[in-house]
Amino acid sequence: MPAYQHSHQVTVRICNLLDLPKATQTDPAYRDIKLPVGPLLKQYKENPDVALIRHFDILYIQQGISRLTVSERLELLPILLQGIANDFEKSTQHASQLFHLILRLLVHFKLPLRGSKDDDELRAALGLSDEDAAFLSTWFGKLLLFQIVRPNTPEAAASLRCPGLSVEDYKFLTQQGKPDAWDPSSDSGLNLTESKALVVRFLASGLFNQDEKFYPALFASSDTNSRISEVGEDTLKRVILTKDLEDAKLVETLLELYFGS
Repeated sequence: MPAYQHSHQVTVRICNLLDLPKATQTDPAYRDIKLPVGPLLKQYKENPDVALIRHFDILYIQQGISRLTVSERLELLPILLQGIANDFEKSTQHASQLFHLILRLLVHFKLPLRGSKDDDELRAALGLSDEDAAFLSTWFGKLLLFQIVRPNTPEAAASLRCPGLSVEDYKFLTQQGKPDAWDPSSDSGLNLTESKALVVRFLASGLFNQDEKFYPALFASSDTNSRISEVGEDTLKRVILTKDLEDAKLVETLLELYFGS
Protein backbone atom coordinates (compact mmCIF):
# COMPACT_ATOMS: atom_id res chain seq x y z
CA MET A 1 0.00 0.00 0.00
CA PRO A 2 1.43 3.46 -0.92
CA ALA A 3 2.57 5.46 2.10
CA TYR A 4 0.16 8.37 1.44
CA GLN A 5 -2.83 6.02 1.36
CA HIS A 6 -1.75 4.46 4.65
CA SER A 7 -1.35 7.86 6.31
CA HIS A 8 -4.80 8.91 5.07
CA GLN A 9 -6.36 5.80 6.55
CA VAL A 10 -4.58 6.31 9.85
CA THR A 11 -5.77 9.94 9.97
CA VAL A 12 -9.37 8.91 9.36
CA ARG A 13 -9.20 6.22 12.03
CA ILE A 14 -7.75 8.61 14.61
CA CYS A 15 -10.34 11.29 13.88
CA ASN A 16 -13.15 8.75 14.04
CA LEU A 17 -11.88 7.28 17.30
CA LEU A 18 -11.56 10.70 18.90
CA ASP A 19 -14.78 11.88 17.27
CA LEU A 20 -13.23 15.34 17.15
CA PRO A 21 -15.96 17.11 15.17
CA LYS A 22 -18.59 16.03 17.70
CA ALA A 23 -16.31 16.83 20.64
CA THR A 24 -15.74 20.39 19.48
CA GLN A 25 -19.50 20.89 19.56
CA THR A 26 -20.54 19.13 22.75
CA ASP A 27 -17.59 18.73 25.12
CA PRO A 28 -17.18 21.78 27.41
CA ALA A 29 -13.42 21.31 27.24
CA TYR A 30 -13.50 21.90 23.47
CA ARG A 31 -16.45 24.26 23.12
CA ASP A 32 -14.49 27.50 23.55
CA ILE A 33 -11.55 26.50 21.37
CA LYS A 34 -11.10 28.95 18.50
CA LEU A 35 -10.46 26.84 15.44
CA PRO A 36 -8.17 28.18 12.65
CA VAL A 37 -11.04 28.66 10.22
CA GLY A 38 -9.13 30.91 7.81
CA PRO A 39 -6.23 28.50 7.23
CA LEU A 40 -8.67 25.58 7.05
CA LEU A 41 -10.71 27.34 4.38
CA LYS A 42 -7.58 28.21 2.43
CA GLN A 43 -6.43 24.60 2.68
CA TYR A 44 -9.84 23.43 1.46
CA LYS A 45 -9.70 25.70 -1.59
CA GLU A 46 -6.11 24.75 -2.42
CA ASN A 47 -6.77 21.00 -2.40
CA PRO A 48 -9.70 20.48 -4.80
CA ASP A 49 -8.72 16.88 -5.56
CA VAL A 50 -7.97 15.63 -2.04
CA ALA A 51 -11.33 14.49 -0.68
CA LEU A 52 -10.02 13.50 2.74
CA ILE A 53 -8.53 16.92 3.48
CA ARG A 54 -11.64 18.71 2.24
CA HIS A 55 -13.93 16.46 4.28
CA PHE A 56 -12.31 17.31 7.60
CA ASP A 57 -11.62 20.92 6.67
CA ILE A 58 -15.28 21.64 6.07
CA LEU A 59 -16.34 19.91 9.30
CA TYR A 60 -14.14 22.21 11.37
CA ILE A 61 -14.95 25.29 9.28
CA GLN A 62 -18.67 24.80 9.95
CA GLN A 63 -18.12 24.41 13.67
CA GLY A 64 -15.51 27.12 14.08
CA ILE A 65 -17.08 29.93 12.10
CA SER A 66 -19.61 30.79 14.81
CA ARG A 67 -16.76 31.36 17.29
CA LEU A 68 -15.24 34.12 15.17
CA THR A 69 -15.96 37.82 15.52
CA VAL A 70 -18.09 39.46 12.84
CA SER A 71 -15.04 41.14 11.28
CA GLU A 72 -13.19 37.81 11.18
CA ARG A 73 -16.16 36.16 9.50
CA LEU A 74 -16.39 38.88 6.87
CA GLU A 75 -12.70 38.40 6.04
CA LEU A 76 -13.60 34.87 4.98
CA LEU A 77 -16.44 35.91 2.66
CA PRO A 78 -14.32 36.62 -0.46
CA ILE A 79 -12.49 33.30 0.01
CA LEU A 80 -15.79 31.45 0.27
CA LEU A 81 -17.23 33.17 -2.80
CA GLN A 82 -14.18 32.78 -5.03
CA GLY A 83 -14.20 29.42 -6.79
CA ILE A 84 -17.64 28.34 -5.57
CA ALA A 85 -18.63 27.23 -9.09
CA ASN A 86 -15.58 24.98 -9.26
CA ASP A 87 -16.29 23.70 -5.74
CA PHE A 88 -19.72 22.62 -7.00
CA GLU A 89 -18.14 20.74 -9.89
CA LYS A 90 -15.86 18.87 -7.50
CA SER A 91 -18.50 18.00 -4.88
CA THR A 92 -22.14 19.04 -4.72
CA GLN A 93 -22.25 17.92 -1.10
CA HIS A 94 -19.39 20.19 -0.04
CA ALA A 95 -20.69 23.03 -2.22
CA SER A 96 -24.09 22.85 -0.51
CA GLN A 97 -22.34 23.27 2.84
CA LEU A 98 -20.29 26.19 1.52
CA PHE A 99 -23.42 27.81 0.09
CA HIS A 100 -25.05 27.57 3.51
CA LEU A 101 -21.96 29.20 5.06
CA ILE A 102 -22.11 32.01 2.50
CA LEU A 103 -25.70 32.73 3.53
CA ARG A 104 -24.60 32.84 7.18
CA LEU A 105 -21.87 35.37 6.40
CA LEU A 106 -23.89 37.59 4.06
CA VAL A 107 -26.08 38.48 7.04
CA HIS A 108 -23.17 40.54 8.39
CA PHE A 109 -22.20 42.22 5.11
CA LYS A 110 -23.32 45.81 4.73
CA LEU A 111 -24.31 46.52 1.14
CA PRO A 112 -23.27 49.89 -0.31
CA LEU A 113 -25.90 52.33 -1.47
CA ARG A 114 -27.40 51.16 -4.75
CA GLY A 115 -25.95 53.02 -7.72
CA SER A 116 -22.99 54.33 -5.74
CA LYS A 117 -19.37 53.90 -6.82
CA ASP A 118 -18.90 51.20 -4.17
CA ASP A 119 -21.97 49.38 -5.47
CA ASP A 120 -20.69 49.50 -9.04
CA GLU A 121 -17.33 48.11 -7.89
CA LEU A 122 -18.71 45.51 -5.46
CA ARG A 123 -18.15 42.56 -7.80
CA ALA A 124 -14.51 43.48 -8.30
CA ALA A 125 -14.02 44.27 -4.61
CA LEU A 126 -15.09 40.73 -3.65
CA GLY A 127 -13.08 39.20 -6.48
CA LEU A 128 -16.13 37.48 -7.95
CA SER A 129 -15.55 35.86 -11.34
CA ASP A 130 -18.26 35.65 -14.01
CA GLU A 131 -18.57 31.90 -13.40
CA ASP A 132 -19.01 32.34 -9.66
CA ALA A 133 -21.48 35.21 -10.09
CA ALA A 134 -23.55 33.08 -12.49
CA PHE A 135 -23.48 30.21 -10.02
CA LEU A 136 -24.60 32.39 -7.12
CA SER A 137 -27.38 34.09 -9.07
CA THR A 138 -28.67 30.70 -10.19
CA TRP A 139 -28.74 29.30 -6.68
CA PHE A 140 -30.07 32.49 -5.13
CA GLY A 141 -32.89 32.20 -7.65
CA LYS A 142 -33.50 28.57 -6.70
CA LEU A 143 -33.49 29.56 -3.04
CA LEU A 144 -36.25 32.07 -3.79
CA LEU A 145 -38.32 29.20 -5.25
CA PHE A 146 -37.49 26.84 -2.39
CA GLN A 147 -40.19 25.73 0.03
CA ILE A 148 -39.77 23.27 2.89
CA VAL A 149 -41.59 19.99 2.26
CA ARG A 150 -42.26 17.54 5.09
CA PRO A 151 -41.96 13.88 4.02
CA ASN A 152 -44.90 11.60 4.72
CA THR A 153 -42.64 8.55 5.07
CA PRO A 154 -38.91 7.97 5.65
CA GLU A 155 -38.65 6.66 2.09
CA ALA A 156 -40.12 9.88 0.69
CA ALA A 157 -37.35 11.95 2.28
CA ALA A 158 -34.90 10.85 -0.41
CA SER A 159 -36.98 12.27 -3.26
CA LEU A 160 -38.37 15.53 -1.90
CA ARG A 161 -38.86 18.46 -4.26
CA CYS A 162 -40.98 21.59 -4.54
CA PRO A 163 -42.41 23.49 -7.54
CA GLY A 164 -39.70 24.84 -9.82
CA LEU A 165 -36.93 22.70 -8.32
CA SER A 166 -35.62 19.20 -9.01
CA VAL A 167 -34.90 16.56 -6.38
CA GLU A 168 -31.18 17.39 -6.68
CA ASP A 169 -31.88 21.11 -6.25
CA TYR A 170 -33.86 20.37 -3.10
CA LYS A 171 -31.04 18.23 -1.71
CA PHE A 172 -28.51 20.97 -2.38
CA LEU A 173 -30.54 23.63 -0.59
CA THR A 174 -31.06 21.38 2.44
CA GLN A 175 -27.40 20.35 2.66
CA GLN A 176 -28.25 16.90 1.32
CA GLY A 177 -31.34 16.49 3.48
CA LYS A 178 -29.99 17.84 6.76
CA PRO A 179 -33.09 18.13 8.98
CA ASP A 180 -32.04 21.31 10.81
CA ALA A 181 -30.61 23.21 7.82
CA TRP A 182 -33.64 25.55 7.92
CA ASP A 183 -34.33 25.38 11.64
CA PRO A 184 -33.25 28.76 13.08
CA SER A 185 -33.35 27.33 16.60
CA SER A 186 -30.42 25.02 15.81
CA ASP A 187 -26.80 26.16 16.06
CA SER A 188 -26.25 26.58 12.32
CA GLY A 189 -29.83 26.55 11.05
CA LEU A 190 -31.13 29.47 9.00
CA ASN A 191 -34.46 31.23 8.77
CA LEU A 192 -35.81 30.69 5.26
CA THR A 193 -37.79 33.93 4.97
CA GLU A 194 -34.88 36.01 6.27
CA SER A 195 -32.48 34.26 3.89
CA LYS A 196 -34.74 34.97 0.92
CA ALA A 197 -35.03 38.63 1.93
CA LEU A 198 -31.25 38.72 2.24
CA VAL A 199 -30.41 37.25 -1.16
CA VAL A 200 -32.94 39.39 -3.03
CA ARG A 201 -31.21 42.50 -1.65
CA PHE A 202 -27.84 41.21 -2.84
CA LEU A 203 -29.33 40.35 -6.23
CA ALA A 204 -30.42 43.98 -6.59
CA SER A 205 -26.86 45.17 -5.98
CA GLY A 206 -23.90 45.72 -8.28
CA LEU A 207 -22.65 42.24 -7.42
CA PHE A 208 -24.68 40.88 -10.35
CA ASN A 209 -25.21 42.02 -13.93
CA GLN A 210 -28.59 42.48 -15.59
CA ASP A 211 -28.80 38.98 -17.09
CA GLU A 212 -27.92 37.37 -13.76
CA LYS A 213 -30.63 39.35 -11.98
CA PHE A 214 -33.54 38.56 -14.32
CA TYR A 215 -34.80 35.13 -13.24
CA PRO A 216 -34.19 35.60 -9.49
CA ALA A 217 -35.96 38.98 -9.63
CA LEU A 218 -38.85 37.35 -11.47
CA PHE A 219 -39.13 34.64 -8.81
CA ALA A 220 -38.88 37.15 -5.98
CA SER A 221 -41.56 39.39 -7.47
CA SER A 222 -44.17 36.64 -7.00
CA ASP A 223 -43.30 35.89 -3.39
CA THR A 224 -46.12 36.27 -0.88
CA ASN A 225 -43.86 38.17 1.53
CA SER A 226 -43.78 41.87 0.62
CA ARG A 227 -40.21 42.27 1.94
CA ILE A 228 -39.14 39.92 -0.84
CA SER A 229 -41.62 40.74 -3.59
CA GLU A 230 -41.18 44.53 -3.44
CA VAL A 231 -37.41 44.31 -3.96
CA GLY A 232 -37.97 41.69 -6.65
CA GLU A 233 -40.49 43.86 -8.49
CA ASP A 234 -38.23 46.91 -8.36
CA THR A 235 -35.26 44.93 -9.67
CA LEU A 236 -37.37 43.29 -12.37
CA LYS A 237 -38.61 46.68 -13.63
CA ARG A 238 -35.02 47.82 -14.07
CA VAL A 239 -33.81 44.61 -15.68
CA ILE A 240 -36.72 43.86 -18.01
CA LEU A 241 -35.90 46.93 -20.11
CA THR A 242 -32.73 45.14 -21.23
CA LYS A 243 -34.39 41.80 -22.09
CA ASP A 244 -35.77 40.58 -25.41
CA LEU A 245 -39.01 38.98 -24.23
CA GLU A 246 -39.46 37.27 -27.59
CA ASP A 247 -36.14 35.43 -27.31
CA ALA A 248 -36.81 31.72 -27.94
CA LYS A 249 -34.59 30.49 -25.10
CA LEU A 250 -36.19 32.90 -22.65
CA VAL A 251 -39.70 31.82 -23.62
CA GLU A 252 -38.73 28.14 -23.40
CA THR A 253 -37.26 28.58 -19.92
CA LEU A 254 -40.33 30.46 -18.69
CA LEU A 255 -42.62 27.74 -20.03
CA GLU A 256 -40.53 25.05 -18.34
CA LEU A 257 -40.80 26.92 -15.06
CA TYR A 258 -44.51 27.44 -15.47
CA PHE A 259 -45.24 23.79 -16.16
CA GLY A 260 -42.81 22.61 -13.50
CA SER A 261 -40.49 20.58 -15.71
